[in-house]
Amino acid sequence: MKILSSALLAIFLAVATAKAVKTDRWELKSPQDFMHGKLQQLIVTSGGELRLGYGSTKLGEFAKEIWCSTVGRDGTIYFGTGSPAEVYALGRDGRTTKLFEADSIAVTAVAVDSHGNLYAATMPEGKLYKVSTTGKGAATKGDEPFCKLRAPYVWSLIFDKQERLFAGTGPDGKVFHIGADGKVEEWYAAEDSNILCLALEADGTLLAAAAIAAALPHHGER
Repeated sequence: MKILSSALLAIFLAVATAKAVKTDRWELKSPQDFMHGKLQQLIVTSGGELRLGYGSTKLGEFAKEIWCSTVGRDGTIYFGTGSPAEVYALGRDGRTTKLFEADSIAVTAVAVDSHGNLYAATMPEGKLYKVSTTGKGAATKGDEPFCKLRAPYVWSLIFDKQERLFAGTGPDGKVFHIGADGKVEEWYAAEDSNILCLALEADGTLLAAAAIAAALPHHGER
């Protein structure tokens, strides 16, 4: 009798639970529909497809903005920040080390040569610093820069196959060559205002990507 009563009670609870559950149906027709939910290591393509994304790790509270980055031959990632203007190294172990700080607004470009020497450009003085990647003897506030370019904004730095260092600058759209002795030479002048990116083709040709800064009309003008 007790066994029968227990069975009837289990059936009653299952039926009651089933009646309490409400089935909802919805359709996702566009990428914007997915934005109402929370994506966890997923990305939504422009066609509305879900794909595996990337995980993220918070490195620490050390700067308000990250302006630039580059990767050394050993896999170390170097990035320049703003507010304050600093350079950090991110090792394979996930630990960050501060290598450099400057009395500027931001470090806007970084580059590493084949010998592991790191160069960092600051804004708005157009200064270029040579930074130790070992964390010892790193340049700090008040140290003399490696050189100063004839442009306030350095947006990109790159070494070519001959280990020559080039800088893309603004607002006059010029590319400078920086010698091993810190001597600065104007290499190219574009009609555009800012050289934002520099890259190398397979044959070593230097490519420069530019952007035009348009002046907005004053209030009341047409």
